[in-house]
Amino acid sequence: MAPKSDSAEAIVLNFVNEQNKPLNSQNVADSLQKFNLKKAGIQKALDNLADNGKISFKEYGKQKIYLARQDQFDIPTSEELNQMKEENAQVQQQLDEQKRAIIEVEGEIKNLQSNLTLEQIRHKEAKLQKEVNCAWARVFEVIV
Repeated sequence: MAPKSDSAEAIVLNFVNEQNKPLNSQNVADSLQKFNLKKAGIQKALDNLADNGKISFKEYGKQKIYLARQDQFDIPTSEELNQMKEENAQVQQQLDEQKRAIIEVEGEIKNLQSNLTLEQIRHKEAKLQKEVNCAWARVFEVIV
């Protein structure tokens, strides 16, 4: 019988299968603190799951290491692996194209930001016009 989805056993089983790596009870307890599960309850759940054959364990002295059963996971065939590699290559190529597009757009934005606004251009034009007028005035003073 499968454990209830909200029971400690179900939470622990889902966590062990999701992690799919060797874990001890302390690792599991630390990771499942958000569910308000105590280490003793987690240890009991791990032992029950191991006794029922839902997970496997190995003993190293006093320490028990718990593992997800590997026979429950689908192993892809070589064809599926090749297809995954091709998909990965396509996605990587799309990512590279997107990165290039982002760099191009960022360059365009930087270029546009470095240009003066219309108000700044008018202000600069007025300033330069004053300088030109002053220069012409000095020229006329020298001539006259």
